[in-house]
Amino acid sequence: MKDFNYNSYLTYTFNRSIDEMNKILEIDRFQNYQINKDQKIIKYTINNSNSIKLSYLLRFIVKFSIFQELEYLKFSLAQMIQLGIDIYKKYINLKDLQIEHNYLSLDRIYLTVQNESYAFSILPKQLQYSIHFTGYDCPFYELENYESFKKNDEQSVIEIITHIIQTAKKQFRQKQQKIQLKYSDGSEKSSQKLQRLQIEEGIYQKIYNDGICRSLDQFIQNSNHVFQQFGNQNNQQQLLENIDLRFDEKIFWRNLRSKKVTENIIKLIQTSYSNLKWFKFEYLLLETIPLIVKELKQSYIYKFQNQAQITNFINLQFVIGCLNQEDINNLIDQSFQIAKIKYKFDMDRQIILQKTISQVHNRSELLNYFFNNVKFQIKSNEQLVKQIESQKLKILKQIVEENVKQQIELNFIKMLEEIF
Repeated sequence: MKDFNYNSYLTYTFNRSIDEMNKILEIDRFQNYQINKDQKIIKYTINNSNSIKLSYLLRFIVKFSIFQELEYLKFSLAQMIQLGIDIYKKYINLKDLQIEHNYLSLDRIYLTVQNESYAFSILPKQLQYSIHFTGYDCPFYELENYESFKKNDEQSVIEIITHIIQTAKKQFRQKQQKIQLKYSDGSEKSSQKLQRLQIEEGIYQKIYNDGICRSLDQFIQNSNHVFQQFGNQNNQQQLLENIDLRFDEKIFWRNLRSKKVTENIIKLIQTSYSNLKWFKFEYLLLETIPLIVKELKQSYIYKFQNQAQITNFINLQFVIGCLNQEDINNLIDQSFQIAKIKYKFDMDRQIILQKTISQVHNRSELLNYFFNNVKFQIKSNEQLVKQIESQKLKILKQIVEENVKQQIELNFIKMLEEIF
């Protein structure tokens, strides 16, 4: 996104071999990443000035309120259709390479621009971007049944494209209601406006009801037909003739306010990003965007919008970082009981406790997964907190069992030394 000059981070696990995952990442060519080979974790560093998560993109395209006339981003219908086609092409390319994602979602797809002039901004324009998938082979740890839950890639792509077209359709319905109320006098101009609405509704019938709701192939076929029918062969214009407004005809208010919005975003980053953890800043930024949108159109003189107030934010950093001493003690006790039955010798409990506590931080990188999305930071998300605690307990158990096993092996070595 234009002016979003800050970094965020993504953390995913994987079960494939290191070589296989490296091959997939090289094919995808997305951002900077590091692989923790011991824990089989990938950490991406996301430059938000040239990349945007699909779920965030669609959030910016939707009007934040039925009373607002503007969205933060404005896409033509042709661009929305092409977005669905581009995701389909990415899926087919991976399928041809026999690469399965298994956990694809709106939150794991990114759009990236190579040139700053193509960065997504409040000004409608022609787009040029690449599609990238993240989270290959990484379960949805936020789900209670994450261990058994996988998603077929084709079905995932259908659901994602369906969501994209539904987003566009929602915008159309709002426009439709507004035009029907405004142009109901029976005049020639009103008739033309209403006729255009009927034509546009027919397009949605073709790409949605008769398209993606039936199959991916039908969506692609019908989308290409719509492009041909409305003067947008191969999406060269990125506009549907007589349906989409030309880019230079719909940017007056946006063009007038563009500089102020840029200054507002830069100021937010300068004043807040350095003082907050990136995930908390991102949460506040996304909450502030609706205030900027409202100011964008309604104010006579643009007033800078400060960061939104924190009202429904859970401190995940505290939840993740807080160690439950009772859990550690219980796990050590359980491991000791099993070990004593088998091996009949004493072990130093204090050493195992100290080693476990010292190792937890380095072994808990998986828990950074829960910072991947702002929706995980909503206070009412009790299920998520439960999942985090479950993962923490699982990590602790693994560390304790390894430390107990190590001490058992040391005891065996000591016994052998005494014998020989």
